[in-house]
Amino acid sequence: MADILRFVHLSDIHFGQESAGQRVPYTDIRKQLVKDARQISLERGHCHGILAAGDIANKGKREEYNEAATWFDELTSAVKCKKTKICVVPGNHDVDRTAIKVTAKTFHDRIRQNPLEADNILAELAEESPDNHPLLNPLTNYNVFAEQYGCSIGTPDQPYWMKPFRFVSGYAIEVVGMTSVLVSNSEDAAEKMVLGSSQYTLDQVDDREIFAMFHHPLCWLMDSDRAGDFLFSRSRAIITGHKHRQRIHMHSAMTGEQILMVESGAVTPPRGESGYGFVYNWLEFDLDVSDRNNPKIKVTVLPRHWSYDLTKFTAHTEATSFHISCPRLQNLFPGDRQPSQTTHVDMTQSDQLEEVRLMFWRLSNKDRLRILLALDLIPDSLSNSTLSLWEERAALRRAHSEEKLAEIRREIESIQQEEPT
Repeated sequence: MADILRFVHLSDIHFGQESAGQRVPYTDIRKQLVKDARQISLERGHCHGILAAGDIANKGKREEYNEAATWFDELTSAVKCKKTKICVVPGNHDVDRTAIKVTAKTFHDRIRQNPLEADNILAELAEESPDNHPLLNPLTNYNVFAEQYGCSIGTPDQPYWMKPFRFVSGYAIEVVGMTSVLVSNSEDAAEKMVLGSSQYTLDQVDDREIFAMFHHPLCWLMDSDRAGDFLFSRSRAIITGHKHRQRIHMHSAMTGEQILMVESGAVTPPRGESGYGFVYNWLEFDLDVSDRNNPKIKVTVLPRHWSYDLTKFTAHTEATSFHISCPRLQNLFPGDRQPSQTTHVDMTQSDQLEEVRLMFWRLSNKDRLRILLALDLIPDSLSNSTLSLWEERAALRRAHSEEKLAEIRREIESIQQEEPT
């Protein structure tokens, strides 16, 4: 029996970019993408995840993310994918540039002018409180949107997340979402972005293969050489966006490792760009462990492309397959990690937590505060406060450790019943 994981893979949606005259056609293109993905799902099987490689919004504004969340709901429903299995990373358009203050710009310049000191400067900044972190503040609206999917920036010293996807056989891949926009501003250019060693120094494990996803291609990173060494030796695929070109190829590292390089292309590139179409990918990972000494994943890519003549998405080329050796699939993936008191990454593993988190972050600020107070997850002294993302996340972590997730769900359902239909 085939053991396959299926994903819709896309990037650069740019919600909010439309002028008044472009809203109708751009909305139609996204509607047609959902329709096309639904048809593929009916033909090939339900989808296990959505991989969105950045630039969800156009200017990083909250209303743009509200529109994006509604569209993602439609997409997941069409391909029969759980909403909690959406994976997103931030792109440069997800940065609210109006929130870049003098302190942030100063650190941007320091890092870009001293690339060899980038890790030290990022480590220095990691000691800052996340509530008022100069590099994270411009991503506040993105983080609130991404948190419902467990994909917000974890902490200043760990600006990434990890989500496992299990094959039926019990083996797994793990998508690691990284942040390439910590120093993003109006002066972005090739070799001016940074990941930092805290992101690309991936653990070497023997129970999963890692698929890395971040917005900017390696050639845009000032630390591309060192990042490449780790990513090529410790991951099996690198998924990026930004360049608006749809490209998939195998890369052979000096060590002999083979890595699948997937450049997303753009769902809706900015108006006026020439040479770029509206594109997305359907990906399938077919596990073969018949030879226990040489497990492999067959990756099948179905590139989808907008046809101006037919006004719908069609096959851009024939489906293409790549075979990736997976030497780290030596053991079955373990059960859910234990909840951590300090690590946001660990929170993403519980299905119950994922579902409650999605429901929780779709409530109003007032209703979320009401629940946290009712369940004694925050002190009464905060009853008139506006909590930060980090404070609410800590409260949910506490609910997880105190086994109060079921109570939060009941409170949410009660609020939903109170809402007028």
